[in-house]
Amino acid sequence: MISREFAKFINAITYDALPENVRELAKVSLLDYISCTLAGSRSEIEPIFMDLVDELGGNAQASIYGTNVKSSVVNAALVNAAYAHVLEMDDIHRLAMYHPGIVVLPAALAIAERDKLSGKQLIEGILAGYEVGIRIGVAINPSHFKIWHTTGTVGAFSAASSAGKLMGLSVDELTNALGNAGSMAAGLWQFNIDASMTKPLHPGKASVNGILACMLAKRGFTGAENIIEGAKGFGTAMSEAPDYDFMIRDLGKVYEFLGIGIKIHSGCRHTSSSVDGALALRNAHQIKPEEIERIHSKTYELGMDLCGAIFPQNIPQAKFSIAYCVACAFAFGRCSMEEMNMDVVQSDAIQELLKKTTVSVDEGLERDFPMGYASIVEVTLKDGRTFSEFTPHCTGDPENPVSIDVMKDRFISMTNGIISNDSQTNILRLVDDLEQMQDINELIRYLC
Repeated sequence: MISREFAKFINAITYDALPENVRELAKVSLLDYISCTLAGSRSEIEPIFMDLVDELGGNAQASIYGTNVKSSVVNAALVNAAYAHVLEMDDIHRLAMYHPGIVVLPAALAIAERDKLSGKQLIEGILAGYEVGIRIGVAINPSHFKIWHTTGTVGAFSAASSAGKLMGLSVDELTNALGNAGSMAAGLWQFNIDASMTKPLHPGKASVNGILACMLAKRGFTGAENIIEGAKGFGTAMSEAPDYDFMIRDLGKVYEFLGIGIKIHSGCRHTSSSVDGALALRNAHQIKPEEIERIHSKTYELGMDLCGAIFPQNIPQAKFSIAYCVACAFAFGRCSMEEMNMDVVQSDAIQELLKKTTVSVDEGLERDFPMGYASIVEVTLKDGRTFSEFTPHCTGDPENPVSIDVMKDRFISMTNGIISNDSQTNILRLVDDLEQMQDINELIRYLC
């Protein structure tokens, strides 16, 4: 009964027993989430979701970040999760093929704000949600990811784990919550083929579903105890070869949470190492866009499947185009939020580079996937010189980490013009001292 084992683990988590590196990573994850959510609150989906919240109504329990609006915990989690994912800058676990922060933290912070919980309690909730979700994600992939968006499916388990911990659910209640979260798990990749806006809805609904499952469990509503490994359960339905043993192996002793990666570039993670490679070539050889004759990017099969399109027709496609993200790196020396707009996509500079670009699958990169989201970028200049860059791990992966100073600078850059300089300073201070905070509302006030 895997759900019950997870429930026992969640119930037993205490801040004092957590290793220092786990505690510190929880703070990094929180800062990453805040950065992404506030930046996303100024995206194209903002008026749609705010209009929806106005129609849904709800008790003023939790804040929607970047606004002065408070709504129900489920509405706040829905909107904040969607904001956090829309710019494709949020954290990722590559083996789980999963963005955990954007489902865990919307649920955790909404409950913590409503119930005036402490920073230590929030850290416990963060660990619960990340660890359970990552373990399930690793165990069901890579086959799951062919059709299912892990952030939408596994996210429901993560959100229930985090919300359940913070709501003080018993082992039985947590088991029921996980059972019903699993029954609501959903999220299909068809949105990528159709280039629709759906993707940020997945973490929003996953976060909401986790909270709903916990609210129901607290009221005695039961869920399937064998939802994960049962004959008609999650693993059977959504994976070709689920590794149930891995899910609970060394649970509470080995923290898969520590495998989290941070995204420095905007766009799908499967574009990131290619951007790293293009930037390395640009900087090493002082390459100017007008000097380029040809660009060839090599990736693995999943990278090609999701991100192989050359000419994006809209922003969702741009975020999922290795060619576009690499072109931005060569043209501007970056692939950031600013490049994710149609003026840049349609610019002469980018269109000229895209005409010179090809993308293909490399057998060696495919053999190494998903242990590394590696890439090879080759550029040929008009003078005949050819340069190549192999990038085994993306910037921000555990093997190629970024410093906390980089994370702080990234936060400032992503939130400039959205919150005041004073709020930025206070958020950094409070996240640094999260374990000292007695009421998470000390932090929330600066997010609005």
